[in-house]
Amino acid sequence: MSLTSATSQQDRNANSPTDVSGWVPVVEYFFPGTTVGAADITVPQPVSQIGYETPGIIENFNHETRASGLFGDNLYWTAGVYYKDTQFAADSASIYYPDPDATGAGAGHSTNIVLTTEATAVFGEMSYEFTDNWEATVGLRQYWDTRTSSASGISFGKLRDFVDSVDNDSLIGRFVLKYAYNDNTTIYGSASQGFRSGGVQSAETEQTSGGLVPNTFDPEDLWTYELGLKGRAMGNRLKYEFATYFSDYDNIQIVEPVLVLSAVVNGGTAEIKGFEAALSYDVTDNLFFNVAYSYNDSALTTATAQHDKGEPFDGVPQNSTLGISGDYSFNWTGNVRGHLRVDYFDRDGSEANSKDGSFSILNQSYEGLRQLNARVGWLVNDWSLYLYAENLTNDDRQLRRPYRGAINYVIQKPRSVGMTVRWKL
Repeated sequence: MSLTSATSQQDRNANSPTDVSGWVPVVEYFFPGTTVGAADITVPQPVSQIGYETPGIIENFNHETRASGLFGDNLYWTAGVYYKDTQFAADSASIYYPDPDATGAGAGHSTNIVLTTEATAVFGEMSYEFTDNWEATVGLRQYWDTRTSSASGISFGKLRDFVDSVDNDSLIGRFVLKYAYNDNTTIYGSASQGFRSGGVQSAETEQTSGGLVPNTFDPEDLWTYELGLKGRAMGNRLKYEFATYFSDYDNIQIVEPVLVLSAVVNGGTAEIKGFEAALSYDVTDNLFFNVAYSYNDSALTTATAQHDKGEPFDGVPQNSTLGISGDYSFNWTGNVRGHLRVDYFDRDGSEANSKDGSFSILNQSYEGLRQLNARVGWLVNDWSLYLYAENLTNDDRQLRRPYRGAINYVIQKPRSVGMTVRWKL
């Protein structure tokens, strides 16, 4: 039997300044006549832009203990426990431009918010070899997950004090059947269950919904079915993997309009189908290439308040992702080893759709990501020096564009050139 234990602790400060001028209609809803969108402007300098900052502290603790072993010669088992405790605390604030006090109520949004997640899981899995060719695996995992949100402060001129929590307890399973066609080829089929935890609505939504939506939303469930093939050829120099899959979502979490804001609710079904392929070829002991390609087609199978039936998932690439890389190891001189790597990545764009009439931008498309990277290194004993270049073609694709309440852009990182030096103790 073997026993493994891992613990991690992370403490990090983060600040996310954002231009949320798309929320000007929300300000107009609470303070009529104070924004540039008003039919009858009643202030000298109406609100035209809104800035938002969320300086926060993130604390994250994780621990897992796992044991594994053999019963006889044919039954392999693993079991363990997992614990996670995270907290995000922030003092967020927004400011109106050009006049911060255009509404007469000071900051549009000023609050102290604390989000916590405490999760525990126990899991176990067994794999049994029936014959030299057949193997079956069964696994179960039980989750206990509690998420809590508390906030106090001022939102759109109103005092608020909000606390709520949701429990996400779930038992999920995994089943795999493998068949070794020969020493180099394995065929497998699997069925696995998953879920995305539920949560608590934002305090602004809770305050303004008037009971139109519940304060919490439930987990999202799915089953994924996969059929695949793995193998080796050409004296093990060529390795290949092919798989096709289908995912069926139920109780899917969707965003629906609530007056001028929005809320996450459960409802509707969706599915994703696609395939993946990967090849790895060792030309020599020092030179190899990798190619990976995936295709997916996502669609909502029931209409919702925000989407029509047949529309794709918001933000999910449509339809393919391609990755190519080459790696070469050599000697510069004497005991100075060399390393060269080049990789290329190409991901399709995506789209987002909405029927929420309180926002001006309801449908948006995002460009895909294309990037060529390279690095070359010198390695001597425990020292290494690498020169690298990322985004060699200096593409500047718009990975995110204004949509709903957010008007900010996310632009692909420009060409970056640098050097790294490492020393192994």
